[in-house]
Amino acid sequence: MKTIIKLFLMLAVTLGAAFPGLLSSAEAANIVIMPFIDNSGYAGVEEVFYDNTIYCIKDQDKYTMIENDAVTTALDKYTKKGVLPDENALRNIANEADADLVVCIELNKIAMEESIGFNKEDKVDLEIWGNSVSYNRETDKFNHRKLHDHETYDPAMYVRQNYPLRKFARLLQNDMRRIMKVKGFKVERPQIQKF
Repeated sequence: MKTIIKLFLMLAVTLGAAFPGLLSSAEAANIVIMPFIDNSGYAGVEEVFYDNTIYCIKDQDKYTMIENDAVTTALDKYTKKGVLPDENALRNIANEADADLVVCIELNKIAMEESIGFNKEDKVDLEIWGNSVSYNRETDKFNHRKLHDHETYDPAMYVRQNYPLRKFARLLQNDMRRIMKVKGFKVERPQIQKF
């Protein structure tokens, strides 16, 4: 019995060496990140969006971002600038661009309002609103999620950084993790420049 098990193991190792793709996981899924829709008018959000989505994808071996003529043609054909695409648009883009996953993020508002905390110190109420849509061609599932975050923070703690952008970066990373169905990213800190 031990001899048979050893033979099977040797066969598996030999096949793995001769055909590397045979025993490895499936090839990386193609993902299209659609142009960011910024209705917030907040400086720096577009750079934060592209930096974080690209880092999220590069961090995962099972995804490859595609940008080619087929993607550009499909985006021009099925989307309008500044308008969040619907399920049919995402499905058509996925089919024409041969993408397994299509993602579009819209940011509508980053609002800050100063307030006084319980201990009479200045606080800032931060609120972020947006939308996220995605289509998974493998499962034929469309997902629309409202992005919202509200937090009161002490501005003195974030003198050297733009905290609203950090918060948006975290919100974006969490949503990308959910869409891509991964547990986490190696990049722990949101990728933003210090101001």
